[in-house]
Amino acid sequence: MSRVERALLAAVIVSFLLLALAWGIAFAQGPGVCPGPNSTLSPAGFQQLTVDGSQAFSLTVPTNAWLAVMIPQGSVTYLDTGASPTTSNGMTVQANTVLVVCRGSLPTFRVIAGSSTTVPVLFYK
Repeated sequence: MSRVERALLAAVIVSFLLLALAWGIAFAQGPGVCPGPNSTLSPAGFQQLTVDGSQAFSLTVPTNAWLAVMIPQGSVTYLDTGASPTTSNGMTVQANTVLVVCRGSLPTFRVIAGSSTTVPVLFYK
């Protein structure tokens, strides 16, 4: 893992914890299937998505990954059903919201944005 990825990982973890305490977390597939506080997570990969309104974008999930944590830099709309969201159809989260995608939703997660935005994604196994 490069220095930049380690720094991003640290920033995401701190942001994740602070936001979780302050506002809650947006979960794709609900919190019941995500790892609990006694789970040990190992980094599995990183993906930097540039999302816009031209199409729905999916994740490139590393082998054995079962959790993704992302903080979209702009407002995005997602679906975890395998269907393609539109900017007016799906679950919309605002910029800098921690979004956690778990297990079965990883291969079916799709995201779109009204204007070009960056979505850094950290994967864990």
